[in-house]
Amino acid sequence: MFRNRMLKIVALMMEVVACLVLIAAVVSAVIILLTGGQPGSPRGMSVVALIVGILYFSVLVALAGIVRLLMNIERNTKLIEEEEIE
Repeated sequence: MFRNRMLKIVALMMEVVACLVLIAAVVSAVIILLTGGQPGSPRGMSVVALIVGILYFSVLVALAGIVRLLMNIERNTKLIEEEEIE
């Protein structure tokens, strides 16, 4: 029971971090676009920052979904096992 609760918390934390990463990527892309970037980095870096942020967001959301999927598989397996025993 404790393990499932912790896994739910971990999945939720992954989703929260994913949202924060996406927000940070959008903010950094806008800042780079508006300020023109540093002398060594052109404005095109804003697109790169946005793409990388979206990629990290997607990976974290997918990992959270996988954790939830595995928890559901475990729960269903236990229910089927209990039905077979009775």
